[in-house]
Amino acid sequence: MSESQPLISILMPYYNVDGFLPAAIESVRAQTYGNWELIVVDDGSTKALPNDILDTFADPRIHLIRHETNRGIGAARNTAASNSNGQFLLPLDPDDLLAPNYIERALKAVQDEGASAAYTDVKVFGLLEKTHAPSTNLADIFAGHFPHNTLLITRETFDAVGGYDTKSQIEDTEFWISMIEAGTKFAYVPEPLYLYRKHPGSISQSRQIEMLRDLFAAMSKHHTSVAEHLPSIIESWIQIEEGRIEQQSANKKLVEELTHLEKEFAALKERFDNLESKVSRNEKILASIPKLTRQFLFLAFKPRTGTQSHV
Repeated sequence: MSESQPLISILMPYYNVDGFLPAAIESVRAQTYGNWELIVVDDGSTKALPNDILDTFADPRIHLIRHETNRGIGAARNTAASNSNGQFLLPLDPDDLLAPNYIERALKAVQDEGASAAYTDVKVFGLLEKTHAPSTNLADIFAGHFPHNTLLITRETFDAVGGYDTKSQIEDTEFWISMIEAGTKFAYVPEPLYLYRKHPGSISQSRQIEMLRDLFAAMSKHHTSVAEHLPSIIESWIQIEEGRIEQQSANKKLVEELTHLEKEFAALKERFDNLESKVSRNEKILASIPKLTRQFLFLAFKPRTGTQSHV
């Protein structure tokens, strides 16, 4: 294979998420770039084993490795990397998707710019819909701007960084921090080519607390970088807080508008109920009048049209 067509090793940790796995694999097989291998690491699944799912694809480029116990996403990715053969590595979670031209665009960016890694914009879908641009600015990351899992990286850079942290709940953030500190040159593709699925399992309250805890641990671990970027970190925190306050103000305004609409609706409903009550009373009155009398009343009150001529 020529240097322009290197092998791309896709690293996929898997743990009890079979409902999303077929779509993730299909997004890999739909790539416009064909020289890839997919290393799926079953990280000690206790249900929904991926064997049968992978067998349905019968693709020799897909390989399965199993951890007998659950070791975490970082460890599963490291296992996939150590059992892969590609010159480039690409992490992909089993509940996410790649746009068909992800590899093609990211690899071209790396080669054109002489970079060691490439990242793209992220399209969030599912419970939340938005497009997100990751940042390679340490101040942004330490302020809580978590990088998403969109990355094509050379094997040399992966090995130099030492792989993923196996103890952190923010393994992507830790990995990006280490890459930036190592002076990695990034290429940026401003297109939403990584599709990050938001579902109940990905946004649990307990996981958010763990992620925040591990962010503070990462800041302690990388304290030299934190000290170097502290003014920018504080500025980012202030901007985040201002954004939160602005959002709260917008939410308050929305609540006020909804309350006003609710009152208007209640007033309209009351008017409707009154009219309905009047109609019901009139119907009862008419029903109590003999038929002949009703016909007389109808003729008596019937609107007259035109003029009558007298002979």
